[in-house]
Amino acid sequence: MYAVILAAGRGTRMNTLTDTLPKPLLQVAGKSLLEHKLDVLPDSITDVCIIVGYKGELIKEHLGTKYGPLRLHYVEQKELNGTGGALWLLQERLDSKFLVLMGDDLYTKKDIETCLEYEWAYLVEERRQKTDSTFTGGNVIVDAKHTLQDIRVEECTDPIIRITTGLYVLQPTAFSYTLVPKAPGSTEYGLPHTLVSVAKDFPIHVLPSTAWMQVTRPEDIPEAETWLIENR
Repeated sequence: MYAVILAAGRGTRMNTLTDTLPKPLLQVAGKSLLEHKLDVLPDSITDVCIIVGYKGELIKEHLGTKYGPLRLHYVEQKELNGTGGALWLLQERLDSKFLVLMGDDLYTKKDIETCLEYEWAYLVEERRQKTDSTFTGGNVIVDAKHTLQDIRVEECTDPIIRITTGLYVLQPTAFSYTLVPKAPGSTEYGLPHTLVSVAKDFPIHVLPSTAWMQVTRPEDIPEAETWLIENR
């Protein structure tokens, strides 16, 4: 089975840390963010395709074509047109169920294995809001069976919100759907937004993470080291 890691972005919020390195190669607890991700892939994953862009040659040099038993492949995203645009580069390569992860996020092996029990899965972080709080951002909406219904960006006062972690289990059937822009007029295509279209025909199970961390800013790196100690 293939895993796809989306690792093409510049990581501008990392400031000078990404002047000479792509963000997925930033070191946390002695390993790059990418290596921490590869370490938790279950045995069912045999091949990993890494979508590279900014300083992608450094990722290729660092990891090579093998990582333990994993075979590594690389595809360049020349136009940074969103997570949907990145994944759709592989539509001729992927012919069975596959896993998708973000290159700069940290996941647990347990969550990956749970998601892989489903034909279609979408991992989210559930956060409980205080009664007087308002959330603004992408809120994943589910039905009574916890399958994907919508992504809403407007202000939300729901007691529980669901935030995309960027981990999905998908089928190649997804590639038969038209990519959906992240916002009207945007040139970036959002994978979550496109999956809303897919979910009209296939049940995409929305699962809560046990632990997930998005490494976005320099100050996140020491926090990520603590996260790894607690969740490995």
